[in-house]
Amino acid sequence: MKGKDNVVADALSRVSPQPIPREGEDEEDFIPEHMLTEEIPADSTRVGDFRHATAEGTISGLLIIPSRSELLNGRKYRALLPTKSPIQNPHYQVVREQMVKDKNKVCEHYNKTARDLPSLPQNQRVYVQVHPQYNQWTPATVTKTPVASQPRSYSVETTKGAQLVRNRRFIRPAQEITPVPADSMKRGDNSSSERPRRRVCGNLNMNLDELTQSKSEGDEDDSVPIEGSRPIDKDKANSSLTPLDLFLQDLDRNIAKIPRCQEVIDIQMGVENLLKDLLLELEQENPFFKTTLINCGSFYEDTKVEKPDEFDYLVQLDYFSEPTDIQYEELPDASVIVIPSKSSFKKIQNLSTYKWIPKEISDFDWKTHVKAPFSEILYEKGNDYEGYGLRVIENSTRHGPAYSLKLEWIGGERYHGLKIGVDLSLAVKINFPSSTMDLKHCAGIPADVMQKTISDSVPYFFAVSDYKEYKCPPSNLLKNQMGDSYYCECYFRLRCSQSCLEQALFQHFGPEGRPTVCLRVLKVLRDYSTIVNLGPFFSEKLDVHTNLSRTEKNDDVKTECNSWFSSYALKTLVLHEWSQYPDEKYWLGSCMSDHVFQILDRLLLSVKGGSIRSFFYADYNVLPGGEKKEMSREQADAINSITILHHWMTSKTNDIEYNFNDCLQSITDASRLVSHKITFTKLSNQTLNVNFKQDLEQVVIKATGKEPLDRNKTRRTSEPRVRNTHWYRFARDQIFFCRIYIQALVDKVAPMENLILLDPISHSSDDEDLTRALDFFEEIAKTRMNSLGNNLPSYNIWTKEFKPGDQEIANFVEFLTDIFRKDLQILLSKL
Repeated sequence: MKGKDNVVADALSRVSPQPIPREGEDEEDFIPEHMLTEEIPADSTRVGDFRHATAEGTISGLLIIPSRSELLNGRKYRALLPTKSPIQNPHYQVVREQMVKDKNKVCEHYNKTARDLPSLPQNQRVYVQVHPQYNQWTPATVTKTPVASQPRSYSVETTKGAQLVRNRRFIRPAQEITPVPADSMKRGDNSSSERPRRRVCGNLNMNLDELTQSKSEGDEDDSVPIEGSRPIDKDKANSSLTPLDLFLQDLDRNIAKIPRCQEVIDIQMGVENLLKDLLLELEQENPFFKTTLINCGSFYEDTKVEKPDEFDYLVQLDYFSEPTDIQYEELPDASVIVIPSKSSFKKIQNLSTYKWIPKEISDFDWKTHVKAPFSEILYEKGNDYEGYGLRVIENSTRHGPAYSLKLEWIGGERYHGLKIGVDLSLAVKINFPSSTMDLKHCAGIPADVMQKTISDSVPYFFAVSDYKEYKCPPSNLLKNQMGDSYYCECYFRLRCSQSCLEQALFQHFGPEGRPTVCLRVLKVLRDYSTIVNLGPFFSEKLDVHTNLSRTEKNDDVKTECNSWFSSYALKTLVLHEWSQYPDEKYWLGSCMSDHVFQILDRLLLSVKGGSIRSFFYADYNVLPGGEKKEMSREQADAINSITILHHWMTSKTNDIEYNFNDCLQSITDASRLVSHKITFTKLSNQTLNVNFKQDLEQVVIKATGKEPLDRNKTRRTSEPRVRNTHWYRFARDQIFFCRIYIQALVDKVAPMENLILLDPISHSSDDEDLTRALDFFEEIAKTRMNSLGNNLPSYNIWTKEFKPGDQEIANFVEFLTDIFRKDLQILLSKL
């Protein structure tokens, strides 16, 4: 049955059961009087005519009992029968009024920041979105401006002659580009457009020694932002947008910015409530841990991108956060010595239930007596904890100075199953402004802005655990307090954190503030240009069975955040850029792409130099670089990623056609291509090391005069650390010869390549014999490559996708091993 027949059947199913008439008796005699009304005559209540009676009148007089469906759901089902009042929700009028109020409130908030787009004159060159459901923009010209009846509708004509009428929000002004003859284009000539083409800063193969030498010759220090290195033209704020500018805008709107929907708010509130419950249970377990949860990090700064999958919090220790609870002394390098006062130390002894309680203040250690018990109890209480639509799937683990919890969102629909990382950092509140904070570089920021966002908003700072290992300078406070007692600065040393001040700055910018948008865009560009390992996870060398594809990423390899290209490094550079250009007019229009270029320039130089100055502390380096001069693989990958972005953005500067999805895919393709080159080079290097292991051992023995330790003899007589160190150095010396050979091959087949394809390891210059042998082998390798000439393999093989059974890779391995064997024999004969 369909339509009204369903209603009739449902009504009949709820009528009180009646006896069946006997043979010869009239059916009407068996209809009870209480089931009849004046509106439904008795002669129309037969079962066959019930549907017609329903259509003509009402059956309100029938005694109807609730059906099983109504009893199950606790409400009446929607029906087609006419009723005098709604049966679905008796409070519908109240709900309707509340909905109208909510809509008016949303409209009021939207109109606070909503502005009409600037009008476009006739014959203006523009980009038009032909199909609003697709993010594809086509060049066009305005042919007719709006009329009074349709104030936002423009008539445009595309380059293909199509006449379109579009709303103003589907039209964007285009930048005028003057064509230049091909013969007039010379290297370094930037006259092809109003915006000069960018150049990649420096040679990526420059090592740290060369960089240091260039600084000593008078170059500016790369570790700090370069004042005026790329001036921003404020007139570009009113100029037309290029396809690159359009892409950066769409990148923030479509991918970077997290939508503030109800589910995101539910996730935020769920995380906060779950953590408060855990901290309350932790306090009940150990009364010393009376804490306050403080919001910080990218989510609360509106700089978190793509998904709400990361939250950061400071866990303030309330018994250590009053001025009388601690004594502190700020030291260089953003360090602070914090000593508990006598009253707070007694609280540790009286309240803490930890198994190790210090007897004297001189025995106190932050890691042992505060962090360790906090971590143990948090691990115990967080085990399989579930609530507020969240479930703990991974207990407390170390993540830098913080403890990390991994949660899973089991509520909602859009983000159902989302894995969420939560970082908790124990913090001591110091109720005075930091005395070592240096903001001399912020002289260009207006005084009222500085006073409002920095001086008045956060008149305190926090001290958190330090995760960098370095020698702490001596503390006068410790000497005065401890006297001749034994003490060590590292037991009382914490790090100054300005997380709340950073949050205040980005709240000053606002979610749509240009520095905030710039940071979100940089984060997404960083994520799309990440270098990944595309090769087989357990493969040691190239052979005919190698499966190397750049279209599919190896799932066995986890892509982790590069500490040299971290979000905090990007945030620091964005703040430096804002301090140099605090006026909003320098961030509007096409100025945004100039800022992105400039930040990438500075980041590239800083990563090469190994240092970025903190925005708040002049002597604190936000990069992981230290005394180690050897470049790491992470550092090289960061340089390669920045180079990918720089080349890609430069290529898109003068494009005319624009398609968002094509631009996004081209970044991914460029990143995968570089990852493919690095993986292929790495496998080639391992191929030589595996195939010629014994020959390389003989080379190292002859070059250094030292033989490897006999493992059977030294297993009992020497310590494991000594054995492992010796074998590691011996194996690394063998790899040096393979790297020299592969690098000579790459330099010959691709002399213009500026990527760092090999792991940037270097040997110790103290071993003169090994250095002499390596230099000699480098000359042999270069001579071999020059003699081969056109017989060398094409560089295209570095970008080719290989499947098992590919003969080309087998030919390459055969060629490489053959010439390497010959040159090793030459080296052995001359050592």
